[in-house]
Amino acid sequence: MYAREVDGTVLTFFLSGLQWRQGLVLEDQETHTSWSQMLGLAVDGAQQGTKLAVFPSLFTTWGLWKSRYPATTVGALQRITNDYHRDMYEHFDHDAKMLVGLANEVNAKDWHFSDLHKQNLANDQFDGRPVIVYFDSSTGTPVIHVRQSDGQELHFFEKTSGVFDIETGSEWDLLRGVAVRGLLKGKQLTTLPAMISYIEAWRRFHPDSQSWVRSEGPK
Repeated sequence: MYAREVDGTVLTFFLSGLQWRQGLVLEDQETHTSWSQMLGLAVDGAQQGTKLAVFPSLFTTWGLWKSRYPATTVGALQRITNDYHRDMYEHFDHDAKMLVGLANEVNAKDWHFSDLHKQNLANDQFDGRPVIVYFDSSTGTPVIHVRQSDGQELHFFEKTSGVFDIETGSEWDLLRGVAVRGLLKGKQLTTLPAMISYIEAWRRFHPDSQSWVRSEGPK
């Protein structure tokens, strides 16, 4: 999810129908700049070289979102089909082909859905920062947070009763990144702007991305 304000101008985006590195290209109506959907980067036009600010977002099911945020309202959305009436989204949930990734100008790292289904908590590192990758297998929902609270590095583990940190024993709702019980109750982790992508597409844009290798031992 990107902010659409650049240098004080709110931009209106639409799909250009073009591709860049075999990825979707957006165009804004105001400056007619072409933007890479994967990178949020202006690749041609008046804003070339500009990057859009990124917001953390959640890739999840409507049922899970609505259960947690019942007051949510939704604008009019339209599912697009091609001339052959095949749903463009019908293969999007193939977990063997999907990953969640983090990237900046220097580094990139990815966590494959197929691995996260088998080990849904990953106490990991990205670009020198401790991160926790959590995957809700029932809905295919990944989220990544910085695993620090007030400067203290935390390590998370899961029991049948919930997710806890080793350091304080506090219980966490990791979909929201908030402690719900214990010494850290009410503390909020910083959520990172992760990208959900097909593995093949991610590799085209981040060929040097490091892939997480899940632990074969007990969690």
